[in-house]
Amino acid sequence: MEYEIDIPKAMEDYILPKLTLQPLVENALYHGIKRSRRKGFIRVSGHVCGESLILEVVDDGVGMEQQRLDAVRASLEDDKSEGFGLRTVHQRIQILFGKEYGLTMESTPGDGTRVIVTMPMRTNDRETEA
Repeated sequence: MEYEIDIPKAMEDYILPKLTLQPLVENALYHGIKRSRRKGFIRVSGHVCGESLILEVVDDGVGMEQQRLDAVRASLEDDKSEGFGLRTVHQRIQILFGKEYGLTMESTPGDGTRVIVTMPMRTNDRETEA
């Protein structure tokens, strides 16, 4: 497996809740790359968009059919057993920052999956004042 991490230094001052990226990278490896049975690639990147931090975990694994992608998206909001790691990350972000933040996903069969994390730009100083 190959990987790339592209997080701008300027983003280091902002809050990232613990265990936000780890379950996403683990899912990319286990559900995307491992199932493709070939050398795979995972990219973790970040950028600022307006007042939000955007983090992405992208793999070039097997991807998901639309029906499966819809089920995983739905599991972010309900208490079904599937998608536990994703749901936990999504719900934690929403509890900390509000319902407008959290995870979104895109996937194409045979072409991989992209999980996008959206959070507000908050520093440790600003968080302690709130």
